[in-house]
Formats: sequence, C-alpha cells, structure tokens
Amino acid sequence: MRRLITALIFGYMAFVALLFLAMEFVGERWWPIAILLYLPQQIFLLPLIVLIPAALLVEAPLGVYATLGGVLIIFLLHVPFYVGMGGSSGPAGPVAVKIITNNYGQNHRLPLEPFIAEQNPDFVALEDATGQAPAFKRAYPDRTVVQLGQFVFISKEPVKGAALLSWPLWRGNPVAAVFEVQWQGQELAIYAVHLPTPRGDFAKLTGLGLIRELLGRNRRRSDNMSFGEAMTARVELGRDLASVFARERRPFVAVGDFNMPPDGYVHRVVSWGLNDCFAQAGRGFGFTFPGDANNPLTFGEPWLRIDYVLAGPGWHANECHVEPGRRSQHRPLVATLSRS
Repeated sequence: MRRLITALIFGYMAFVALLFLAMEFVGERWWPIAILLYLPQQIFLLPLIVLIPAALLVEAPLGVYATLGGVLIIFLLHVPFYVGMGGSSGPAGPVAVKIITNNYGQNHRLPLEPFIAEQNPDFVALEDATGQAPAFKRAYPDRTVVQLGQFVFISKEPVKGAALLSWPLWRGNPVAAVFEVQWQGQELAIYAVHLPTPRGDFAKLTGLGLIRELLGRNRRRSDNMSFGEAMTARVELGRDLASVFARERRPFVAVGDFNMPPDGYVHRVVSWGLNDCFAQAGRGFGFTFPGDANNPLTFGEPWLRIDYVLAGPGWHANECHVEPGRRSQHRPLVATLSRS
C-alpha cells in the first residue's frame, strides 16, 4: 500500500506538471486546455486532500515530501508569487510615467476617485466605461478627459491625438484605442485595450454543451461558433493585436483588460517583446478578477490576472500593484515606469 500511494502521488504530480506545460504552450489553441486556464488553479490541489493523509496513514514520507516539493515547485512556476524586484534591479530613467488601468464595468458603484487621489497618476485608462466621460470631466476639471467608444482616457497633459483601432476587430467592434500625448519632451502612445470576455463562450458548455462540443455540434446562433472555434478566434485576435504593437515605432504602453491568463498561449503572443510590468515589478500574485468573488476555494478572493500594463521596448517598470480589497468585478492596476 505504501508503494501504491507513493506511485499515485508521483503520478499525480507528473500529470499536473504536464497539464501546466500544455496550458503554457498549447493554451487556447485546444479547447479542453483553454477551460483549465480560467479555473482557480487551487483546484489542482484538491486531490492532495486525499493523497497526503493517505501517505501519512501508510507512513510513506517519500510521498509526502514529493507532494510538498512538487506543489512548491509547480505553483511557484505556474502561478508565481512576485517579489517586486523591478524598482531595485533596473535603471530609473529621467522620463517617468504613472498609469492606472481599470475595467470600469460592473464596479458595483464603487468610486474609483479615492484610488486615483491616492496614486495621483499621470494617466488613467478605463475600459467598459461607455458614457462615463461627463462624470470624470466634472471630477477632474484640471485634466483632459477623452472618450472613444467604451474607452475613457484621463490625462494630466493635453491629448494630441486619439483614435479607435480600425483593426483588429471582434465581431465588428474595436478592441483598442490609442491616445497620443507629449510627455516630458517625448511623444508617447498609450493603447487602451479590452479584449473580449470569454464568459459568453463558456456559456456554450452549460447543459449539454460539453457533450455537443465533444461531438462537434456545439454552435450558438449568436456567433455560429463552437467553444473551440471561439478560442481559436481569440488566438488569431491576439496575434493581430501583437502585430499592431510590433509595428509601433513610438514609445508606447498598452494597458487594459486583456482577458488572457498569464499562463496561456494568447498571453505569450500578445506580450512577446513587451514588458509585463507586474511580472517585472509587482508584489504578490496580481490577481485582478473577479474582485467580487465569493468562491470558497479561493477564500472569496480573485484568482485571475487578466488586467495588464504591458510596456514597449525601452521601458522599465519601477513599481506595479493592484488596489487591494476592492469588491468591484475588476480591481484597478497601477504601474510606474521609467524610460531613459
């Protein structure tokens, strides 16, 4: 029995490690793996509730040590706890920028102004904020407030140019806007991004949806796509957005709700060649969604990092953190960057 339990533990840890590798390198390109990306990753610890007591019961210390070591290694790599080394390990250039980004939809009427007052950012980029510009203009009469579609941009400096991206589109709608400002003698482009939420796609798997997906017959009238096809479309959308960033020649920063977990393929594509500011200078896990969670598995805390500040070449993140404790659907993210 001791050998059996030890073998089960080693087999389970190897299986989880392979799953994590598949999530990283296959990700949204295969729909069963895409499902796992958006689940609370604590779910992979549940079998240990049985395996560890079993190992202790049959006095299999090797199994217990292997489990604890595997959990430590796998989860530090897969869901890393960042230690905030960006501010001390990199150069602090003369051009410094502080940016807040937040998906403002479903904020449960929680005001963002106290966090803005506390951080005093140079720029604020909001997504899912249709019709909110008048309120922010009243709140910040000394700043420039620009609304383009769902995006609201608040700036300490005049905005020289602003446009919704004509490409890529998602079901005919822009997924990003770009705002051009002159900051400390340099031209700066700030992209506000809101990639589509996968919640509607996950609804396709409810009821008999999962069985229909397995049979290749899971199409919805709304978009005529199966769940797998919707995930593939998200990959293509990520590649298209990445090509926009690759062509940008101005200093730029892309912020917003990207709806992409950091351990998936879309994140690898979109962030290629960019600095993920929380990964560089954040402290903690950086979970931003869902801030209004009541999931007992996550102790009522968010479990996804899907809101980002991605800085183009030449930028260094000095500091990045999530507003703690906020019970809106998305928690705001603030970053301070330097450019020499």
